[in-house]
Amino acid sequence: MNKLLSITISFSLLLLLSGCGHSVKEEEGHDHAHEAEEHAGHSHVGGLPYAVYTDNFELFADISPLIVGDSAIILAHITRLDGFRPVQNGVVVLSGAYGSNRFSVVVNGPEEVGIYRLKMPVFEAKTVDLTIQFKDSASMAEFKLPSIPVFADHHDAHEALESADEAVPLGAITFTKEQSWQIDFATSKVVTGVVGQVVRASAKVLSAQNDESVVVAKTSGVVHFGQGIKPTGSAVKQSEALVSVSGSGMSENNLSVKYSEVKANYDQARQEYERHKKLVADKLVSQEQFSASEARYLIAKSQYDNLENGFSTGKQSVSSPRGGFIGQWFVSEGDFVEAGSPIVKIVGNRELVLEAQVPVRYYSVLPAVNGVNVRTLSDSKVYSMEELGGKFISYGHSLRPGEQLIPVTFTILNNGMFVSGSIVDAYLKMAGSEKNLSIPSTALLEEMGTYHVFVQVTPEKFIKREVTIGESDGVQTVITSGLKPEERVVSKGAIFVKLAQSSGKLDAHSGHVH
Repeated sequence: MNKLLSITISFSLLLLLSGCGHSVKEEEGHDHAHEAEEHAGHSHVGGLPYAVYTDNFELFADISPLIVGDSAIILAHITRLDGFRPVQNGVVVLSGAYGSNRFSVVVNGPEEVGIYRLKMPVFEAKTVDLTIQFKDSASMAEFKLPSIPVFADHHDAHEALESADEAVPLGAITFTKEQSWQIDFATSKVVTGVVGQVVRASAKVLSAQNDESVVVAKTSGVVHFGQGIKPTGSAVKQSEALVSVSGSGMSENNLSVKYSEVKANYDQARQEYERHKKLVADKLVSQEQFSASEARYLIAKSQYDNLENGFSTGKQSVSSPRGGFIGQWFVSEGDFVEAGSPIVKIVGNRELVLEAQVPVRYYSVLPAVNGVNVRTLSDSKVYSMEELGGKFISYGHSLRPGEQLIPVTFTILNNGMFVSGSIVDAYLKMAGSEKNLSIPSTALLEEMGTYHVFVQVTPEKFIKREVTIGESDGVQTVITSGLKPEERVVSKGAIFVKLAQSSGKLDAHSGHVH
């Protein structure tokens, strides 16, 4: 049974069994028991913070102390990791058990965008394991929280909260979920993997040979553009007429005269072929005579079809053989061309060649090339070879005269961000053998030659930490010191966390509702 089906069944059972044990259903998603504590607009109960991640969601649960005989409040902040945006709607079910006392809480919608207020009963002074399930029209998620302590009285709860506060590193920066939801923000896990040597080089984007077509004149004559020339770079459709070639008014190579001659030859050859085809069966003509007439007919037909296709009022129309863009014109209005002369180059701009120029000192490592990341100079975004459907082709084994650079060639599919002839940054990746820690390159902030990241303590608290970096492929950067596996760092929006640290005026509860 797959996970999605399992969660669906769990939701159904929880809703059906809400009458078993203890159950609370909060139709509007609001609890007014703590209205006296609500202020400043920030969703926060001053409790214990818990973070749980699935492949697609983040849960940040702010849980007020669980004290026997009281009810507790959980503020569940649910974020979609794709874009790090809050969920807009959906049902949340909280379930747990104190021994034989099972309970479930159903909330049909968020109190605020992304934030669900859950009120739960507290029965026994022990720990309780909680599960929070989320479901909307398109997705589901299940979050299993670690064992939550239950306190006998307010004194024990107060001491636990003080201990939790003391565990937060000194100087931790508060950056609330509401603040992070309003900017381009994300956190990423420190990952362990094999990262080989990276060589950074400039690369030129070229059209692939099989993605270009040169259209030639099928007959001799004078070039006419008719509706006007399409500028270089203009889009064209397959079979779209581009120019015409006319021999009218010329004493030699007159297209109308040539067309009449070819048509007459074709008609004569066709009649002879059809006559011999009937006679050869009765052996009134020899097989040799029939074969000769068939050959004359096929040649004449080929010449006729070549002129007939696009011939009109003494002109031969030249059309694009494919959809694409005008790459280069080889003629101008009024030029005389011979049959076979190039007219225009059509480029598909779909498949591109990436030719990186690598200093010769890296020649010995080029056999280990296994990928490339590409950074466009226009928007500085980095694309991986996998995103571009790319493939390594080859590298040069000799130098061009007067150069100390070796070409390394890849093919990529154009995602609309690359222009043939442009220059990009290429990060050539080599196969490696040693495991390293790495983080997204966007997480790094440089100050006076040193690098820092913001490490997540909770989804609303971060500490600044200096790190030492190693190789970078433009997407991921190796960290040689300063981080541990499985820690999370701010990978987008780090500059805003830095500004929050620098202001010194930021209210730790700004934007929150207590």
